[in-house]
Amino acid sequence: MNKMKKVLMTMFGLVMLPLLFACSNNQSAGIEAIKSKGKLVVALNPDFAPFEYQKVVDGKNQIVGSDIELAKDIATELGVELELSPMSFDNVLASVQSGKADLAISSVSKTNERSKVFDFSTPYYT
Repeated sequence: MNKMKKVLMTMFGLVMLPLLFACSNNQSAGIEAIKSKGKLVVALNPDFAPFEYQKVVDGKNQIVGSDIELAKDIATELGVELELSPMSFDNVLASVQSGKADLAISSVSKTNERSKVFDFSTPYYT
């Protein structure tokens, strides 16, 4: 990824950070909880290339993609480790709702029904 693209992704991530956390009336409290535990847990279904998908890198199966780069930048900005939690798409939002994950990155579309329960970022791909 070229330097300019990485800078833009980081800036975008910082702007989006408060909007990514589900079910929180106080996003700063959610961010502080993540900092306290030292890791950002991201629920995802790695079947949505080019956003998140599995790829063999240096002989190891890894989850890669543009959303993964965004998640890495958010974790770096927060000063915490990134923990990717792959699962079926049906379980991604449930994982956030139950508190097992801090945010979901998995091509989740904003709907009126979902918006009643979750906070969404501004769409960054249409």
